[in-house]
Amino acid sequence: MKKYFSYFLLLIIIAACSKDEPKKFSFMPETPQVGDEITIQFISDQENLKEVSEMNMIIYSFGNELLNTSKIVLKKKDNVWIGKFKADKDTKGLITKFMSSEIIDDNNQLGYGIPLFDNDENELPGYKAGLANVYQRWAGAVSLKKDSELANKYFKEDFAKHPEIKNEFLNGYVSSFPKNKIDSVAAAEIEKLEEKNIFTQSELEFLTNWTRNIGDHVKSLKYYELVQEKYPESNLIKSKYYGKFRNMLTVEKKLEVFNEYINFDKKSEVSAYMLSNIVHQ
Repeated sequence: MKKYFSYFLLLIIIAACSKDEPKKFSFMPETPQVGDEITIQFISDQENLKEVSEMNMIIYSFGNELLNTSKIVLKKKDNVWIGKFKADKDTKGLITKFMSSEIIDDNNQLGYGIPLFDNDENELPGYKAGLANVYQRWAGAVSLKKDSELANKYFKEDFAKHPEIKNEFLNGYVSSFPKNKIDSVAAAEIEKLEEKNIFTQSELEFLTNWTRNIGDHVKSLKYYELVQEKYPESNLIKSKYYGKFRNMLTVEKKLEVFNEYINFDKKSEVSAYMLSNIVHQ
């Protein structure tokens, strides 16, 4: 009898010890979809955040580009900070960090990721590649750590499952390789793309950037002109005219650039900036 009692007691102890500890970061539902209200829970384990009276969550939504940034004021229940967020239609995933005043918990500068799912509870194609873009292309913009090795790993994992998305992420993918491999990888991807007759905006932007980067300026100009013709709202076009405008020293020269730019973009923040600058100079 003692033997059975000891065995039963041991089972109770094992069960008690194996109870799940509350997770530092969690979200519900476990497989959120676009449009769902996502409840996010956070328990701080940083000593300088344990006793704070307020907490905010900074949340970045992304697809193949960085989409939006939101600041959510969290509410505290017991020792758990809770906030809610709803993802927009183009979102593949979210990445968050938590802060109180100047104190930040950003998961060692990698953020806390939230994938979105389809109706069959499969992770959306482009989540890992989008997260890779965060670590490769936008880390500075969102104050996280650039990690090319991790980005390259995530790109490859997503492309292996969903090869159809690769061309929308080529800029980040190619730049995630070590410097001694980038040019050869870029040249190989350019060669594959040039077999096509019709290009998406992302493909043309990649061809414009990377033909220039490997030294083929004639091709780069050809692709740039195609971007300008077909996708004048492209950030590639905006950034070129923005830089050209800022380099002009006189109002007359700035006005020339402005008049050229508004032929294809009258309403963006770039044209508004140019006009304001001319008026106030």
